[in-house]
Amino acid sequence: MPTGSGRCEMNELYRAYRQSFALLSSAEGLSFLQLVAPLLAQAELRALQGYRHHKHTNRLHHVIRVAYLSYVLAKKKGYDEVTAARGALLHDLFYYDDEQGDKPAHAYRTHPRMALKNAERLLPLSDAERDIILHHMWPLTAGAPQTKEGRLVCLADKYCSLLERVHIRQRKTLSDTHQMKGQINDRDRETEADTKLFDHCAH
Repeated sequence: MPTGSGRCEMNELYRAYRQSFALLSSAEGLSFLQLVAPLLAQAELRALQGYRHHKHTNRLHHVIRVAYLSYVLAKKKGYDEVTAARGALLHDLFYYDDEQGDKPAHAYRTHPRMALKNAERLLPLSDAERDIILHHMWPLTAGAPQTKEGRLVCLADKYCSLLERVHIRQRKTLSDTHQMKGQINDRDRETEADTKLFDHCAH
């Protein structure tokens, strides 16, 4: 059972995850957006909107959540928050739909190399950013992250992935009618939120 300090850290982690859905409404969210705005302006990154990830969300939303969580945790621990945020934002830079037939065999093992290749085409990377991208699937892939930031992003990715999947199971308890209506409303809200987010990053 978590101690008092452990519960506090878990609450802070979940609070940061929830804040990642409304980055424009907090000072820390705005600071994060200022940092990653040049990356979010890239068409290659925005294209991740078009690919489902963990069934319920899209890949762009997933990497933004992981990047924000990594940014918050890195600042708290005194790590390099710039490296953590940039590496996390690029860690799933690949272009196939998790739910479609174009998903390659053993994708969970091969996609980190795909993402690294795509990221290196997009911009120069530091060794630490390469470490984050290449090793974020550990222990499902060989080689653990070699940097503090890499280990932090690896954990943040798994935390966000778990909560995204839990949200799917919660939604399945709804009736089919309410579930469909909720998904449509969610897509409308997400589209509106994305527009505001991108407009903010463009200025």
